[in-house]
Amino acid sequence: MRALGKIALAILLGLVSIEVAARLSGQARLYASDPAFQAAAEGSYWHYRANRSFSVYGSTQLQTGPWGERRHSHAGSASGPVIAVFGDSFTFGQAVESDQTWPALVEVSLQTKFPGSRVLNFGVQGHSLRMIIEHAGARLPTIKPAAVVLAFIADDLDPSREQKHVDRFGYLARGAPAIPVSWNTETLRAIGRQSHALLLLKHALDRRTPRPAGVNRDSPAPPMNSPSDRFALSDALRGLLAELDGIPILLAELDLRTTLASSQLRSRLAQDFPRTPLIYLPAQFANTPEELWRVPGDGHPSAKAHTAYASVITPALTAVLASSLRLGAPAASRPLD
Repeated sequence: MRALGKIALAILLGLVSIEVAARLSGQARLYASDPAFQAAAEGSYWHYRANRSFSVYGSTQLQTGPWGERRHSHAGSASGPVIAVFGDSFTFGQAVESDQTWPALVEVSLQTKFPGSRVLNFGVQGHSLRMIIEHAGARLPTIKPAAVVLAFIADDLDPSREQKHVDRFGYLARGAPAIPVSWNTETLRAIGRQSHALLLLKHALDRRTPRPAGVNRDSPAPPMNSPSDRFALSDALRGLLAELDGIPILLAELDLRTTLASSQLRSRLAQDFPRTPLIYLPAQFANTPEELWRVPGDGHPSAKAHTAYASVITPALTAVLASSLRLGAPAASRPLD
């Protein structure tokens, strides 16, 4: 009996040593995350928990406001126009500081012509283009901004983005919400997410898992190609435009390189919504090494890329706001506490 106790203690000490070594190495930083998410009431998308502080993927520090938006400045009331920005992790600013995200930089740049303006960053990691549109539709009636920016990449049309949900702990989990998961499984999975050693093991196994022939793990999925998919996307965006009731909207494609998928998405949006301003950012990064614009070891846009985004989006948004205000639209001012 005493021998079994010694063996159990040795195993426990070994596991603890492995966990300590994994944490000290810092290799699991990209995979560690706090349970920061909350499912929307209808369960069709997720957002960040309001008025909280988290450390999310890549040890990105996140502080949220009253609507789950990522804060990048002091709290208070906006004395100028309020702009609501919706998007995925490229807009959220994964792996960069909150004040280095392009929504934060746009807010600073707008002060020259629109003093007191605020840009609310509603970018959410893992959102598909459909989720981005639904998130905007749910938030806008409360915020009533002076303008809206919908930002996206071609990978937001990847069907696999629709196969995730928020578990009861606040983590993003694979599988559609309707697929039942036992309480024990969900609990063990949540515990495993706190172990850096297990996170490293899972990542290693994922990299070794065979993929079907012709599938490149690092390549974005092509955009919706079927007429029904295209109609569904256009119909959702058309419904959002109707809900905006005159509030101007700006579309921004944030891919760091031009691909067939990004070009097709640009063409389809331009064809279906010819009167809606559309910014195609990949041209900003042409003829330069792609690694210059990505966070090393993460792959998301770097602070330099966010600066490039802001340099193009700011003048376009300035023009949209100026035109809207000339037509008598209100410069929405909302309390941010």
